[in-house]
Amino acid sequence: ENPNNLDLINLRGFLYKNQKQFPQAEQSFSKYIQLKKDSESGYRNLALVYIQQNQLDKAVAIYKQGLEVMPKNGNLLFGLAELYEKSAKLNDAMQVYTDVLKIAPDNRLAANNLAALIANTTDDKKRLSEAYDLVKPFKDTHEPALLDTFGWLSFLNGDIDAAVNALEKVIKRYPDFAEFNYHLGMAYAAKDRKEEAKLALKKALANSANFPGRDKATAKLSELGG
Repeated sequence: ENPNNLDLINLRGFLYKNQKQFPQAEQSFSKYIQLKKDSESGYRNLALVYIQQNQLDKAVAIYKQGLEVMPKNGNLLFGLAELYEKSAKLNDAMQVYTDVLKIAPDNRLAANNLAALIANTTDDKKRLSEAYDLVKPFKDTHEPALLDTFGWLSFLNGDIDAAVNALEKVIKRYPDFAEFNYHLGMAYAAKDRKEEAKLALKKALANSANFPGRDKATAKLSELGG
């Protein structure tokens, strides 16, 4: 048996990972990387072992290690950006999503995630306009998360009709999703459709789901007399 058989090392890593034998899984995937330094999957698999243990800093370090070898690998960059988001390092996440789009301008998920982060972290009109440009291609998408981002950035950029049109389609698919109801409620309020706004905002706040803007939803509902 060849101790350096990559397929076997990889298989062992997955078996250990699935059995939650994490030290052994780390050892297997680390050896895989050592033998094949330019393998994207090796870094991603080792990072997943750390993510499964909620050791996000270690996972970040592994993605960075991979990017030292493959600095323009879009999948490693995207994974790093997602980790920064999970770790609430939002400025770092936005920077890395921007780097992804430089390499892969058509990466819809990177565009969506960057635009959504901008929408949730700034009131700067120029930045919001740039984010809107990123998601305008999503206007006719059937993917609810992308259509919601388009609708929300339409609202934030003053295009309320486009916002209502998009967000109503999203809510038809996901009628109880808190953040989508918040976005639609704010758009209805901007159109002076007060009763519909109150209904949507109440749905957004109906459970303890934490979402960006929950405090604004509460304030708007109070303002509307809800």
